[in-house]
Amino acid sequence: MEEKTIGQLAEDIKGLVQHFEALCAQALAHPVFPHLPDAAEYEQLFVLGEQTLRDDLTAGIASLTPVIQEIEVGLENMEKYRDQVPEQRPGLTSG
Repeated sequence: MEEKTIGQLAEDIKGLVQHFEALCAQALAHPVFPHLPDAAEYEQLFVLGEQTLRDDLTAGIASLTPVIQEIEVGLENMEKYRDQVPEQRPGLTSG
């Protein structure tokens, strides 16, 4: 099986979050929900799911941010030397 791209994974996460939110809203709005003997347990599941998503996404952002910053610095440094690199015509590669 082919590995998913970052964009595909992001879409998967987006869909998963939307599905989770819709399920929680649907359950909370259901007329039977307030009468369930274990309604509080379901509410705890909703909170746990939300907190898990929040923690995981926050951790992902926190770990990716310094990587992005390092790449940005690298690009800034490359830009300083742009005029020192000979121009290549399209289709030609150095070899």
